[in-house]
Amino acid sequence: QHLHMSLFDGARNIFWDAAKGELTDAFRWAIGGLLEHAAALNAFLGPTVNCAKRYRKGTYAPASVTWGFENRSVAVRVKAGRGDHTHIEDRLGSAASNPYLAMAGMLVSMLDGIAREVEPPPPLQTNAYRLDDLVLLPRTLEESVAAFERDEVLREAFDPAFVQAFLALKRHEIEKARAANPGYGGEGWHDEVTAWERDQFLYFA
Repeated sequence: QHLHMSLFDGARNIFWDAAKGELTDAFRWAIGGLLEHAAALNAFLGPTVNCAKRYRKGTYAPASVTWGFENRSVAVRVKAGRGDHTHIEDRLGSAASNPYLAMAGMLVSMLDGIAREVEPPPPLQTNAYRLDDLVLLPRTLEESVAAFERDEVLREAFDPAFVQAFLALKRHEIEKARAANPGYGGEGWHDEVTAWERDQFLYFA
């Protein structure tokens, strides 16, 4: 469930400068915001103990905090369309994510990047799966939840009562997984889908 977003100021896509025929500073800073908040944002984009298993090399899912143009190995991908079609694709999203929370978190991250003029690193022009010196995405839901709790910008954008309930729920889910699976969080955990996970996350009518 990759999530695509552009930002409009009235009738104008602020990611594209029509007069100059080029991408804007706001476009670049929005990407900077998404990357800076990626670990915390992943509490919304990958919200179950199962989700992080897909953030690994060679899966067509991202494994690192990276971006690039038409690059399917990075976390934030920029597609070829320009003009009003210019948009950013966040590839961390999973089918388990709540789209309202996911898009709200992305919007907060992008606006924060624009407000603070956060410069992203240069776009990756090679296969991210072949590189070993990149900042990796969270490997567990615990890492994402801890990052969200530390991220003042994202946390303070939501009602305190919601944040409290969300954190409590995620910690409860983590403890359920830990209690049911002796190997939870270990290396083997990322290489299998347990019967417990199938029972928890698949519904057959």
